[in-house]
Amino acid sequence: LASKAQGGFVGQRHGAMACPSEIPDDAAEFESHIVDAPRNIEGRAEQEAKWAGDYDGRQHWSLREAYLKHRDRLRQAQGDLYRVKMLLDAHFTSQSSCLKDLDLSILERIADFGFSQGPAVGFLANWRRAPKPVAAASDRPGIRFMARKRPLLPFEVAAGDWDCVTVSRSCARVVCHDGRLHRTGRRLEMLHKKFVLDQAYDSSVSDSEFYEDAVKPLVTSLKEEEAATIICYGQTGTGKTHTFNACWKRLGADLAGRSIAVTFFEIHGKKCYDLLQQRKEVTLRSDAEERVHVRGALTLSADAAALPSLLEEALRLRRSEATERNPLSSRSHAVCVLALDGGRTTLRFVDLAGSERNYET
Repeated sequence: LASKAQGGFVGQRHGAMACPSEIPDDAAEFESHIVDAPRNIEGRAEQEAKWAGDYDGRQHWSLREAYLKHRDRLRQAQGDLYRVKMLLDAHFTSQSSCLKDLDLSILERIADFGFSQGPAVGFLANWRRAPKPVAAASDRPGIRFMARKRPLLPFEVAAGDWDCVTVSRSCARVVCHDGRLHRTGRRLEMLHKKFVLDQAYDSSVSDSEFYEDAVKPLVTSLKEEEAATIICYGQTGTGKTHTFNACWKRLGADLAGRSIAVTFFEIHGKKCYDLLQQRKEVTLRSDAEERVHVRGALTLSADAAALPSLLEEALRLRRSEATERNPLSSRSHAVCVLALDGGRTTLRFVDLAGSERNYET
């Protein structure tokens, strides 16, 4: 969807696929002029070569300065989506609303006239599909995906950044609003990406609430000879290590009275270091059954209540460095293995290094 706006056009696509576009004639002519005019072929090829090469994202104008320059228009496009959602909520849920008897095609015309968001009606209507029924415990998949949103940090607020991620905890839905400047410099585009997970938490959820709801049920339901792994994955500065630390600090209290054996190591590049032995280098080996063992690693046994004190010093040894997004960014993968009740039950916590490309941080 493209709509006229001051200074050019605002393009909008919804979900994982593009909605039908109705680009005004002058915009269509502009695009074809860039592509087809013989006098532009050489210049266009030169610019395409620059875009295709390696570059520092911090110096790429459209990735940083353009966001701030067009901040108000991008935020308006983001808000327009939820104004259309309010119309649909009235249509689907309000018995007294005059919108309840209208067909979706009429609502598309209303949304297109009011916000230039006609195709968004179909995109948002799909949000109201009934969730899948909860499977029995024996039929549940072996892996569950959860997302936790963090709040804006003070330096982000000071820089003029804004919240472009919307989370619905009840629907386990995350929507990312990705606003961009088109490469021609003449049009803004907003792509709404919807993800439906097993669980989703917004930035208002505390560490205790997150642990009680997302992690504790897994820990307390572990039976003898079972194993579970919790993996923290995401870009630098998204709160992986913060959540990782919040979990193990509360874990000791829930497992108090049970004996545990702790192994804690980090993987940095092609090397592995034992965090319980002052970063002594150790090696990873796999046996005939493809199970991985840490050769030379120290395993400490104690009551589960002593877990926080065991890990406190080890976490200080973990490799980190300052990046543009995080002054204490973890640069390694940390793996904490807890063997419970003599090794018959295993719980692993994995805090991965940032998943972003280097030029972004």
